Amino acid sequence: MKDNTNNSSSVSDDSHNAEDHGSDDEEAEPLVLEVDGSTTTSSTRGYALKRRPLVQFLGIYVLILLPMAGIGLSTVLLVGHATTSQKKNSSTTTSASASATEPPATMNDNKKPVTLSTGVAHWDAAFLVAMAEVSENIMANGNFMAGAGWTQLWTRDTSYAVQLGLALLYPQVSQVTLEACTQPHDDKDGHQHTLDSNILGTTTWLQDVCGHFNGWPYLSDAIVGAQGAWSLFLATGNTTFLEWAYNMTRSTLTWAELEVYDNTTGLFRGCSSFMESNSAYPTEYRFSGPKVGATKALSTNVLYYNGYTLAAQMEQVLHPGKKDKTNSQQLQTKAKHLRKAIRSRLWLEDHGYYAYYEEANGTLHPKMEGLGESLLLLAPNLESNQTRIRRLFESVHRTPHGIPCLWPQFDLHREKPKDYASYYHNGRIWPFVQGYWALAAARHKQVDVFQQELDSLVGLAMNSAPMETDTTGTQDQPTFAEFYQLDGTYMWKRRRQLWSSAGYLGMILHGLFGMELQVDGILFRPVVPAQSTNTTSTTEEQVMTLENLRYRRALLTLHITGHGTVVDTFAINGKPQDKPFLAADAVGHQKIEMVLKQDG
Repeated sequence: MKDNTNNSSSVSDDSHNAEDHGSDDEEAEPLVLEVDGSTTTSSTRGYALKRRPLVQFLGIYVLILLPMAGIGLSTVLLVGHATTSQKKNSSTTTSASASATEPPATMNDNKKPVTLSTGVAHWDAAFLVAMAEVSENIMANGNFMAGAGWTQLWTRDTSYAVQLGLALLYPQVSQVTLEACTQPHDDKDGHQHTLDSNILGTTTWLQDVCGHFNGWPYLSDAIVGAQGAWSLFLATGNTTFLEWAYNMTRSTLTWAELEVYDNTTGLFRGCSSFMESNSAYPTEYRFSGPKVGATKALSTNVLYYNGYTLAAQMEQVLHPGKKDKTNSQQLQTKAKHLRKAIRSRLWLEDHGYYAYYEEANGTLHPKMEGLGESLLLLAPNLESNQTRIRRLFESVHRTPHGIPCLWPQFDLHREKPKDYASYYHNGRIWPFVQGYWALAAARHKQVDVFQQELDSLVGLAMNSAPMETDTTGTQDQPTFAEFYQLDGTYMWKRRRQLWSSAGYLGMILHGLFGMELQVDGILFRPVVPAQSTNTTSTTEEQVMTLENLRYRRALLTLHITGHGTVVDTFAINGKPQDKPFLAADAVGHQKIEMVLKQDG
């Protein structure tokens, strides 16, 4: 089971990789939104709620397939921010809560369901499953939890899930959860105590811990909270929350600079983000936090690059008229230096991708890290060399079911079938990593790679079965599991994971429909592959629609005709626009129509 001993917050902060000897029988029952009018109301949340297992939940919806009439499979689900205006922030652990200023009421009074119709039946069905599972991962206290088997939350799970898609779909639940992902630094801070006077008395993003390597400073990816927070600000425009997040980010950067920054290499030490188990490292690293903590991982360093970059942007948004630009300039300079160190020290020319990590002695470990490569390709201005970008997409290994978390695998003889912690980071397929890889492909207009990952994840979620060695499963059902074996099977106890569902939702929102959230609005950069053979549409033109999606004070209907990556025409409420962009101050219903054409 997870190690719950090292907790500096009211929120459990251990990570997904201690040996699992426990039972999931005491898993907290999730709360699911109803839409049939026969709901009960929870006094703790302000949601109209009723408890139901996933199969019953899906049973209340009708999936209509009318291929003969040219109508695609539509998926309908009430999004989590539909009635959250009454929800209280009862779970935050910091005194500097950002919830005092609520977003406008119009953000939360949308009682219409979000609908998706792509003309591709399995894409639409997977959207329904993903949304249902996210709603099941909302606890009675208003927080997200990580998923089945994990009644807690983690900074990285939360932040990745929020960035991938939940910032738009569940803004208030995302905010409450992020606000809980913090830790104070004081004399009573036992397991993560620091003696540095520059840190004592501050509050930082919460560092997750694990059973195999412990926590800080061996795990040092707490800065991941900045990514989720920035994404949430872009979705809501809440500057009160942004100021709070800026303070968390700055103090976390200071903490890391003092304790895990390596002046010799210019890189940050610490375990790879989320890969914190014995199964993710050579045998000599087994249960050795200090040895793992002496490495410099690709993913963790990209997170710190993003931390500097985003902190600088936060500073500029919060103080637009400030004449003294010293703070933002210093942050940008640090980001520039870290970028140089990553690109010069971690690139493997013979392999065509970036190394998993650098050893303490400077040797590069030659394996490929799925999350790290993806985050690097998405990080703004980190990799600008088009030759390297091309080689990354050519060289990164992909299995028939999608990108693995690392490759090649370590010696399989050390794996124990009944001990998932002995293998689950060893080249397995994690849907949230697939989400980031697909978005990296979309960003760089690698349409074939994007479609492969999209279809791979849909296939896993909709068609996979529990592993033969997993005796806890009671039924087969579609699910976005924590990870999948290379044969496509999954652990029943690790079904319905928050960041896994978010990985797919991100593919739809930010990949297929190309929603690139910016400070002043949304830039649309859709990536629509040529129509699948599984389409239910009989029309010549490929048509996709996403309806009733909230963005700040607007209610969006997105309509795409055609396929490709180039927006040929773009209209808002029937009026042609010069560029595919919706301003952040848009209010009310906004019907956005895009016609695509192929690049070149």
